[in-house]
Amino acid sequence: MPLALCTMAARLASEVESSQQRRSSRSGTRPIPNWTPSPSGRVKVNVDASFRAAPHEIGLGVAIRDSVGTVLIPAVSRINRVFDSLFTEAYAIRFGLLLALQFGFVSCEVESDSLLWRIHA
Repeated sequence: MPLALCTMAARLASEVESSQQRRSSRSGTRPIPNWTPSPSGRVKVNVDASFRAAPHEIGLGVAIRDSVGTVLIPAVSRINRVFDSLFTEAYAIRFGLLLALQFGFVSCEVESDSLLWRIHA
């Protein structure tokens, strides 16, 4: 069951990404950058976050992928009582790195679509 759920989540993420790329090319908005693989022997920790000011909560998303792009670990989380949106990506990066460490990945590259963060560790 967990493998089927992960496969379905990865397929859905791929379909959403393709849809967003088609939509942005038609609307003239900023293009969505293509995913680039990590070097062989490393995993890429893709992170994203969203902020809702009214309930002061953030949503976190992580996809840990191997060097060919296969999603190894997808994860989501929510944190309440966050009062500043600048913390959202930092929490997502922390969540992704802790998850990678929990599963034994110590050589990783972090990627975020935030314009505030560009980190490669």
